[in-house]
Formats: sequence, structure tokens, C-alpha cells
Amino acid sequence: MAFKVEDGTGVVGATSYATVAGFKAYYADRAVEVSAISDPTIQGLLVRASDYINTRWGRRFKGTREYNGLLARSVLTLTDVPTADDTVTVGDIVYTFKAVPSEIIDTEVEIGASELSSLVNLSAVLGSSDNEAFVGVFFADPDIAAMTIMVADDGVVTTETLADGSFDAAISYGSSNRIQPLEFPRSELYDSEGYQVFGMPDKLKYATYEYALRANTAALSPDPVVSESGGKLTKVVEKVGPIVTEAGYSSASAQITKPYPAADRLLSDYVQHSVGVIRN
Repeated sequence: MAFKVEDGTGVVGATSYATVAGFKAYYADRAVEVSAISDPTIQGLLVRASDYINTRWGRRFKGTREYNGLLARSVLTLTDVPTADDTVTVGDIVYTFKAVPSEIIDTEVEIGASELSSLVNLSAVLGSSDNEAFVGVFFADPDIAAMTIMVADDGVVTTETLADGSFDAAISYGSSNRIQPLEFPRSELYDSEGYQVFGMPDKLKYATYEYALRANTAALSPDPVVSESGGKLTKVVEKVGPIVTEAGYSSASAQITKPYPAADRLLSDYVQHSVGVIRN
């Protein structure tokens, strides 16, 4: 399975909440030396941290997963304002940028004053044109001229001839009837102050970095020491001369998670208090 980062659009096959670059920047800001950890190792740590977040907190998160069915999608990014007659093709329909678009041709797009406004204009035309393949668009970051184009059919080609634009893939990722692979992004998610949380919140990424670094030295969910009947270990007594070791077990079920306060508290805003509270 390839390392894929969730960007807030329900990425098909996503395995991580955060990037390698973000991991390095996070610890550089905190004067924590991580240069000895290779990029492939960091990727694995981030995947393990994301798995841990899903397993430990998944059922406690507020709201619901944003995407119940993953549609095919591609991300169109602009690095400059389009020029006249640049085109973008979604499905079988070609959309053309114009300085002054025709009032009767519903596939002409007005060139905006900026890269982002040009994409917003394109999204409006996509929504109003008769395109059976097109489902919707998503802007993951309002400050970046990047627009996710979602289509209904697996493998629908989305291409462009923009001199200053590109898709992250010439063909959409592929459709799926399955729910998004990770717990985030979420709909109807509100923080402790009542503000709605969209996309991939920074605190989620920070928690992923914190768990990932701990995963570099120990298992996040180590197998507990239990008796043959499943009781958890409660005490160990060792005596020297002659050596005697005594182990005590309780009948209670063994705990399968352990606290990581620095990481756990970062997720406290997103956890259902009626089910369980992450105490500070």
C-alpha cells in the first residue's frame, strides 16, 4: 500500500493524516532532533500514528465521516492566471477560459483577477453546465489555488492545456462505494467553543506527529502481559539472593491503550464527552 496523505477531500487509499515535511517542520520548531530518521521510516511512523488515532479514538470522535462514498477526483492547481483559450476537459466536455466569455456558450469561463478567482469561476461553470460526469468541486484550502474536481464515473479523464496549471493526475483516482478510509475529514464536527471544524485541523496533524515520534521507540499499543485466563498484570515483585520473581494478576480485562498526554490533549476538542473525556 502506498503512502497517501489525507488532504480533506476523502483521498482514496489515504493512509496518513500528516506529511513527512510537516513532521520535520513540527519538530524543528521545537528543537527536537529528528534528522536521523529517514523519510521512509517517517512515513511508516505517520501511518502507525494514524492507525492508532483511528483505533483508539475513532468511535469517540464527534460528527461523522465526511464522505460515505468516495467519488473519483482530481486536483487542478493553478500557478498563474490562465490566458485566453486555455482549456480544461472534464469527462467529454471542454471548458475554455476567455477574457470575456460568451453569454450563450455555457462552457466558457471568465479569466479571473487571480488564480483562485479563475478556479472559482470554473467551478461555477462546471456546476451550471450539462455535464453528466461532473459531481462537484472542493477547495481544501481557501488560500491556495487548488480545486478538487469530483466525477461520478471511475476513470473519467480530467485533463488540461493550461500553461500554468496542472492536475495531480491525468486520470481520476477511481471511484469507490466504500466510506473514506480515515476518520477525518468529518461533517458536523464542532470544537469546545462551538466553532465548526472543516477539513484537516492542525491539532489532528500535531497529534499525529506526537504519536509518530513515540512510535519510533516503542509500540503505541503494546501487547499486554496477561495470565493464561486473560487477567492483566498488576504487580511484579523481585527478590535477589536467591532470585524470586512474583507476578500478580487481576481478573479485569487487560488495558489495550496507554496514555500519551501531549498527543491525547490535542484531540480533546474532537472527542465525545458523553462517551469519554480526555482529561488534562
